Amino acid sequence: MIIFLNNMKRLLRKRLNLVFMIVVPVVLISFISYAGGGSRGIKCGIVDNDNTPFTLALAQSLDGKCSIVKIDEDDVNKKIFGQLLDVVIIMDEGLTDKIISNEDVHVKAVSLQETNLSMPVDLSIENFMNAAANIALEAGGDKDIFYEGMSAYQNAVLKSESYFVDSEGKNSVKRISTSQLGFLVMGMIFLPSLGARIMIEDKQKKVYYRILSGSMKVSDYMLQSLLSFFAMSALQILLIFTFMAGILKMDFGANFPSIIIASLFFSLCSVALGVAINTVSSNMRQSGLITSLLLSPMCMLGGAWWPMEIMPELLQKIALFVPVTWIMKAYEKILQGNNFSGVISEISAIVGFTVLFSLLASWKRVDVAK
Repeated sequence: MIIFLNNMKRLLRKRLNLVFMIVVPVVLISFISYAGGGSRGIKCGIVDNDNTPFTLALAQSLDGKCSIVKIDEDDVNKKIFGQLLDVVIIMDEGLTDKIISNEDVHVKAVSLQETNLSMPVDLSIENFMNAAANIALEAGGDKDIFYEGMSAYQNAVLKSESYFVDSEGKNSVKRISTSQLGFLVMGMIFLPSLGARIMIEDKQKKVYYRILSGSMKVSDYMLQSLLSFFAMSALQILLIFTFMAGILKMDFGANFPSIIIASLFFSLCSVALGVAINTVSSNMRQSGLITSLLLSPMCMLGGAWWPMEIMPELLQKIALFVPVTWIMKAYEKILQGNNFSGVISEISAIVGFTVLFSLLASWKRVDVAK
């Protein structure tokens, strides 16, 4: 494991690698985490015309996100236009029966159009209702199974303490955790590409050829190099998630292991991409140019820097051919309550990209071995 250990030392010794590995993701994640501190203190009115354990649970799910007051439906307009309340949630009679029967239902949220203060509440309700719809589908109309599922969901629900509302008040709160994870994705995809440049250094300084002139095979050199890049990426994941959970006090819920596993799959894909870029590059300058021109657009298209929904439909279709898109989709599903089995299709896409990049990396192996 001489190559593995030597690569690890070289990667950790370079300050630029450490900056992209830890500093940049941590700074951006911290900024997003604390950017929306002013979203607290929301005053929320509840009109519960259904009065069931489910609607009670829905109201309780807003605890900590706003101060809750029960009101009559006749007082809604007076409370809203008098600015006594920021938002009023109206739950119609029969809401619970409809959702258990897998019917389309909507919880009404009334607020002033010119304010976006209600968005944390609106999106929290949307997540709760989406989870309830999935549980109702699995319950098959059985109330007991439905409430058992809802109880399990409430015990494991993701409760992020950070909220951020964009200028239009759309989607940001729903994506606050995925936005933070998006900057981790940026770090994961850039680090292996920077690290894999040591392979080019070895070739330019003839170190590579001196190594192969001994007893080491090309396959051994490549394997140990890949393992070192993956180990660095795994270390990056461990450190940043430790920071997010320990310093930022983010609660990833019961599906946190699924987020870790999905991240490791993507890190392997990033390693394959980094090696592919540096394999087809003739020198360090060419490698840096390809990295800059390829990886930044990947982050943009894949939703690592902003929600994909704000992009034109054509770009959203193009984004399906970018690996970043699939890890962001996996993160979003997991944060909405899905376990790892619920993101198999996304992980399969990431594995497919890994195989593709690995084949590209082996394309010039014959030339390398000359």
